Amino acid sequence: IHPELFGRVLHAALPDFESPFGGKFDGILCSAVLMHIPESQLLSAASSIRRCLKKNGRLLYSVPSKRSDIVEGNRDTNGRLFIPDPSNRLQVIFERNGFSLISEWSNADSLGRDSVEWVSVLMELTNS
Repeated sequence: IHPELFGRVLHAALPDFESPFGGKFDGILCSAVLMHIPESQLLSAASSIRRCLKKNGRLLYSVPSKRSDIVEGNRDTNGRLFIPDPSNRLQVIFERNGFSLISEWSNADSLGRDSVEWVSVLMELTNS
């Protein structure tokens, strides 16, 4: 659709992918992404993200801290997977992969849903 972006945009998917453009980026944003990765694949996803960052690179991710529309098997009524993040599970996974917490904050849902609240986490790769 946008030929001017040829060679500048690549398609990749978590949990496993090669570092695009040789990796070593300053930052990665995973907004409403990690909650859709099965728990058995989160460690691999964290490793893929780590390979893409240079030392002191930053990761910003957001996940729901509250979702009352999950019905069964961690899925919403449309069948989408929403893995809960109890006890900062993601933070622990990233810390074990060489990241350090910089900041964490809560956010209201941008779509105005009372049943959904978010937490955003900023981490830095300190051990590469």
